[in-house]
Amino acid sequence: MAAAVALAAIVGADVAKLAEVAAPVVIGSAAGCSLKYGRSKQFFLIVSACVLAALFSATYYSLTLHRNIDVLAESKRVFKEMVASSGMAESDKKEFFERFDEYAAVAVETIPFVHFLYGLLLSAVGVVIIRMALKRVIGDTDALSQGLEYFALNDYAIFALIATWLVVLLVDSKEQLVIHRIGLNGALIVSMLYVLQALGVIKFLLLKRNVPVFLLPLTLGIVAVAGAPFLLFVLVILVSLGSLDVWVDFRKLRPSQAP
Repeated sequence: MAAAVALAAIVGADVAKLAEVAAPVVIGSAAGCSLKYGRSKQFFLIVSACVLAALFSATYYSLTLHRNIDVLAESKRVFKEMVASSGMAESDKKEFFERFDEYAAVAVETIPFVHFLYGLLLSAVGVVIIRMALKRVIGDTDALSQGLEYFALNDYAIFALIATWLVVLLVDSKEQLVIHRIGLNGALIVSMLYVLQALGVIKFLLLKRNVPVFLLPLTLGIVAVAGAPFLLFVLVILVSLGSLDVWVDFRKLRPSQAP
């Protein structure tokens, strides 16, 4: 990672291009450390996604603050031009633009979280590619093989969830904008990890009862297209379920302690 940054500084590479080149390096390095030290797929995904989120967010803010290049605003402008030139009715265009502006305003406040989701997606794809490569080259089928059903955060992560949401609730976004946004993005990232833990609990229970696992992604797809309010409601339920697993331990993953 440091070598890539130094090389970019020497040759004068563009900041945005640097992030694109560094992403595979980050994923490969995280996978290498995980394999070398016997860490789980969960460790790889979290570390890789967090580093990529930091990398992409730093790139975005660097371009915005130092070069006056707002990638999000430019993408928004281009997309609006495409919609405006389409055959959509004017009334539909107006309604679409209003909703699009609302979502864009939210995206501005949650840049690190959006980049974390993107990093998580890239890391998940990276796992598939790395496992295929290891299987073909050395016949290793066990590397990074632990499934979502065993995804479980450290018990102390619940304090991060509570603390970040307290920042969101107690800090005035108008007076302390930076602190509020840090808290908001931190809360969303930790909440998403607890969503993954809840999905792991659900998948574990499905496997235990011999229920077809494809029902889980199918249900998530239906929820995703059902609309933002319903999606938000389901996500809140999943965060609650993931948090509850800290105390209930639905999958009995933690060793039982003798009284």
